[in-house]
Parts: sequence; C-alpha cells; structure tokens
Amino acid sequence: MQDDAWQPTLRYFACRSRGQALRFALGEAGVEFTDERVPLEELDAFRRAADDPAVGGPFGSLPVLAWEGHQLGQTLAIARYLAGRCDPHESEDELARARLDMVAHAAHLDLQVPYSQLLWLPADTGRDRLEAAARLLLEHLGRHLARLERILPEGKTYFGGNAPAVADSFVFESLLRGLDVFGRPFTERLERLPGLAALCESMAARPRIAAQCHLMPVAVTASPSEAELRIRIRS
Repeated sequence: MQDDAWQPTLRYFACRSRGQALRFALGEAGVEFTDERVPLEELDAFRRAADDPAVGGPFGSLPVLAWEGHQLGQTLAIARYLAGRCDPHESEDELARARLDMVAHAAHLDLQVPYSQLLWLPADTGRDRLEAAARLLLEHLGRHLARLERILPEGKTYFGGNAPAVADSFVFESLLRGLDVFGRPFTERLERLPGLAALCESMAARPRIAAQCHLMPVAVTASPSEAELRIRIRS
C-alpha cells in the first residue's frame, strides 16, 4: 500500500477561488487525491499559523499541493506541474506547451482573480457602487473571453485539442464561475462566443468533471459578505 506522504493532497480553503480549477484538473486526469478543505471559519487561525510549512506550505499561502513527499505552492506553478504529469499533450513541442500555459495564466489572472475585488466589498456597500463594480467586472470578463475565443484552435473543442488539458480546466472554472455569480448577463456574453460555449458544455458533460462539480463549494471566495453580495448582484 502506498504511504500517505506519497498520496497527492491538495490543500485549499472550502471555496473555489484559486483552488477549484486545480480540483477540476486533478479530477479530469483521473488522479486520486485528498481534497483537504480548510473551513472558512478557520481563516484567521490559518493566517496566524501560516508560516509553519505544514500549514501554509512554502509561501504561507494556499493552495498547496503535496505529492510524493514534496510541496508546491502558488496556483500557476501547481498548474504547470500538473500539466507536466497529467496532460496528454506534454510530448508536443515547447511552443505548444507554452500556449497552453498562456491560456491557463489568462484564465486564472484575468478571469478568476478579479472576482476578489467584487466579492470582498463590505456587505453594506451601496447599491450604486455595487452595480458599478459588477458592471465593470462583467465588461472586463467579456473582453478577456473574446480574446480566448479568438485563440481557441479552429475545429477543436478544447484548447488542448481533442482532449482537455489542464488549461481547459482553468477556462471551464472561469466560465462556470461567471454563470453562477452573474446568471443571465454572463450567459448572454457566452452565447456570443460559440467556441467557449461548446467547451463549457462539453467539459460539464465529462463524468470526472461532473463529479467534481457535484463536490464544488458554493462560495467563490472566503469573504464573509459574499453570500449577501451575490444575492444582491443576481437581483
């Protein structure tokens, strides 16, 4: 039996934020891993103990991937490592690998991280300010989605070609997040991007991705005001 220290463990908070795309990537690759979720109520306790590598990994922050006795921190570094181990495209040339990394980076930095600016607003944020912030984020997301649509390989369902790469998990999480947080306004933008719409539909239908969707946290961030803000955004 394999020693527990060699079993992959992804440690992140019980929210989606910087960890959900990694959960999708591990699940789609068929990797049996421990999905260790730190309760959001323990965020303050985590911050106090984060300098301990056993708690906060190399940089005192999550996510952290432990695999075969080693620890990796930082979302995009973990994504690159998973691509090297799990992608069926790693035998391709260096440029092809860099292009997939480019997509993963764009999805994470341009489509996922910006939600923190909206969902960490105070719960008592005024209506005009909240609407303005939501509108700005939607416009920002729309611009970057259009750029991804332009570089989607012609005639292919995924950025990885005929099968998903780690990068596709990052794009899928970005699309799913927009649909969940904004509803119809985001759907209308996605309907104008047939390539990404097809990618989203196809990824959602994949059994391992569907299993991860079933386990996915409701919260996008660890913000204590997120639940109330999301109700207001959708209304």
